[in-house]
Amino acid sequence: MLTQEAISQRIKQYYPKGVQLTYIDYNDNLNDNKELMEELATTGYMDNFFENFDNYEAEFDAIDYISKEVFTAEELDEINANEDLKMAIDKTCHDIDTSNPLKDLLYNTSRRFFYYDLNFNLENFDGRQNVAKEAKKIAKKLKLDYTANEKDLRELVANASYGGQLCILFTANPSDLYGDKGKYITFKDNYDICIMNRSNGSGHSVSMHNTELIFKFIRENLHDDEGNAGYSFSGDVCGLVKFDEANFNFTNHKPDNVVPVKQNQQAKEFAEREAKYEATFKAGGCTFGDMKFARHRNAPYINEYPCGNKCTACGTFFID
Repeated sequence: MLTQEAISQRIKQYYPKGVQLTYIDYNDNLNDNKELMEELATTGYMDNFFENFDNYEAEFDAIDYISKEVFTAEELDEINANEDLKMAIDKTCHDIDTSNPLKDLLYNTSRRFFYYDLNFNLENFDGRQNVAKEAKKIAKKLKLDYTANEKDLRELVANASYGGQLCILFTANPSDLYGDKGKYITFKDNYDICIMNRSNGSGHSVSMHNTELIFKFIRENLHDDEGNAGYSFSGDVCGLVKFDEANFNFTNHKPDNVVPVKQNQQAKEFAEREAKYEATFKAGGCTFGDMKFARHRNAPYINEYPCGNKCTACGTFFID
């Protein structure tokens, strides 16, 4: 007569290296799940994945297969007639389960654009500002040699006419950002310095090579470019092709020339406001002052001064 202990020992002897109750195909990934990518960036974890991941049927089939491998037909009849014995199989299989669906899905997920918000705002460039003066402000913030980087920094300022947040735009594999990280982040190669305006969908970036920048790491300032609120720079604004993975690393040892960074409360408030706009849109409405054109269902063009599109529902005007 079988006992719960005997069942557990039998399964463990038959599968000394454990079992896999969840199979992730190489084609399965999280490429299209922008919300999870943003959660990963800002927290290091993906709690919402486990809240929504339903693998009950696959686990049931796997446990059924394991049971038939380990026990005879007569033993299975005995087990199926006893709820405690059935539970012993289920518990043992889960105890020795070596599958990690999130890890496998992250491994299969393609590299993508992330950005690190430096909480340094640049105002609209209306032509009256001195380009060199603004570029020198950026060099000072980043602790860069202005003379050596003058051409790139002037290009950055001159082409970001609507201003925005200074940030580091980079390509990374999502799995490299999973988990707790160090107190500092270092970018060494293959990244961009970017002025990004996520409110109106504008900005500009310049590529940096063989230039090391070191920042205090504030997890809440790290974002997925497609997953965070507003217009994405790499997608909506520029349509960038994912360039080479950035050379970056985290450390707890305080290096020299660390650029201080604080959490961007303004960006946090913007994201909260965008979430409200998005909720209103999904409920069938729109909001006056919401400058994301796609969230207004009927905004015909008015060919009279001042020309532009005007939403017939809320009155938001998009001037040419």
